[in-house]
Amino acid sequence: MNCISVRRNVVVSCLAAISYVLMFFEFSIVPIAPYLKADLADIPVLIGVFLLSLNDGFKILGIRSLLHFLISGASLPSLIGMGANMLSTIALIVPFYFILKNQNSIKKCVEAIVVSTMSLTVILSLANWLLIIPTYMSVLGMKLNISLDKLILVGVIPFNLIKGCLVGIVFTMIYLKMYKWLANKK
Repeated sequence: MNCISVRRNVVVSCLAAISYVLMFFEFSIVPIAPYLKADLADIPVLIGVFLLSLNDGFKILGIRSLLHFLISGASLPSLIGMGANMLSTIALIVPFYFILKNQNSIKKCVEAIVVSTMSLTVILSLANWLLIIPTYMSVLGMKLNISLDKLILVGVIPFNLIKGCLVGIVFTMIYLKMYKWLANKK
């Protein structure tokens, strides 16, 4: 193993650890669905994507998710939640990467926030409607107080819109400050 790949693995590991720690600073956004919690754990993943590569961003996500799953208690509901979390991160980072790759204008950053937020909202709304919530209901024997359609409309969609904008804005502020440094490190 050469020095560059060791350095790359150290950076991946450090960003995964930071991302893991940030998962514990979560907060509810939408009162109707208090179990949906936002955090800034996707920021180190996005930094890894732009500092290293998209594949390394996936590695950071995988390590973070594995750590969280093993340390928080391996269970079926935890596995479902971690799968949903990974899907949401992928839905957010992939559009960011392809829109901002080699660019740093405010216009492109706004475009990345909008497209990534829409990607997150559409993908997670469909996943919650078709798979995630029905699986939780089946595994945990949950019953909803409102219809699934209404929960998606007034809970999941607003949550993902707010989360996407929040993560996007925070990352964009960091990205614009670090763009020249990130470009030099590549």
